[in-house]
Amino acid sequence: MSPFALYFRIYKFCGVWRPTDSSRCFKAFYNIYSALSLFGMCSLTILQFTEIITNTHNTDDITTNSFILLSMVNSCFKAVCVLRHRNEIIGLIAMLVGSIYYKARDPEEIKIQEKFNNILWLNSRRYLILVTTSVLSNSIGSLFSHLKHRTLPYKVWLPYSLSSLKLFWLSYIHQCASLSIAAYINVTTDLFIIGMMIQICEQFEILKHRLISTNCEKTSSKSNGTILEECIRHHNYIIRCAGGVKHEFSAVVIVQLTVSAVVLCSNIYKLSRCTVNTTEFYNLILYMSCILVQLLIYCWYGNEVMLKSLEIGDAAYNMKWTELSVIERKTLAIIIQSTSRPVIFKFAFTISLSLDAYMNILKASYSTYNFLQQFSMD
Repeated sequence: MSPFALYFRIYKFCGVWRPTDSSRCFKAFYNIYSALSLFGMCSLTILQFTEIITNTHNTDDITTNSFILLSMVNSCFKAVCVLRHRNEIIGLIAMLVGSIYYKARDPEEIKIQEKFNNILWLNSRRYLILVTTSVLSNSIGSLFSHLKHRTLPYKVWLPYSLSSLKLFWLSYIHQCASLSIAAYINVTTDLFIIGMMIQICEQFEILKHRLISTNCEKTSSKSNGTILEECIRHHNYIIRCAGGVKHEFSAVVIVQLTVSAVVLCSNIYKLSRCTVNTTEFYNLILYMSCILVQLLIYCWYGNEVMLKSLEIGDAAYNMKWTELSVIERKTLAIIIQSTSRPVIFKFAFTISLSLDAYMNILKASYSTYNFLQQFSMD
């Protein structure tokens, strides 16, 4: 089974990935479902934006409404990208998982694949559990406090009064359903991109193993030169896969990092003004945990890809190259030269996914938080 199968199940549930092997009637039904799903998210985003424009009068109101609005805008943008780049996403998976280089050739490579697939599965499960807890806390945990005063979990502009219980429940269900779908589209897109990075790390690890296990004697029907040439092609293939991920998801990552930094700042500001041991306080803690984990896994696996790509050159240099022929040494030199520059997931020529970038985002968010604190005091 493909390591990305879980993500496509969630996409199907959220209405952004129509199954191809289905009847015409089901496709028509799914198109309606997809339109309702996108309409729910977009309408909630518009209502939140209208509320900020018409009824926001101070810094507290802006920060309270803006961090959910930005998250909704980000989710809508990701949904549109998934719908628009469906064929490109399928092509990326076919290039990475369907390639001849992906197939394991010995038990050690099978262990490497199992190790990285387990990493992918554990990250997905833990992140989904965290997001699900946050969604349930916001939609169900806060129900009793909001129901008493007949107020919605998040402030939105409404053309009608909530004095009617039916209208209140319709609005409440609209918010909860739209926010849940937006949250799962958000997290699934993140996990898909990170899953591609993990698969690229896996390919670097397999390439490293193939270099190390290359014997200096002629083995089977292939010479060392032929094996080294295959390693060059394998490395070029990994570079193309990484380039495809950067090309297809560049806009998504840029928007994600920007929104996460602003939302994190707004969340910290709101948290500092919230009463401890309240439902709102714990909801903010859960939401901030999701943002921090979201940023961390992006930067962590971007950093892992860079480190794994550098290990290829070290593995090639540590081979018994003195026992190789002249042609084979030249081939090995090409590998060392081509791996001297690490694979870095850099977007917009300045934003790179690394642990240093993670720390810089946290510092920038804290600096902005201090500015908001001083601005509100003035």
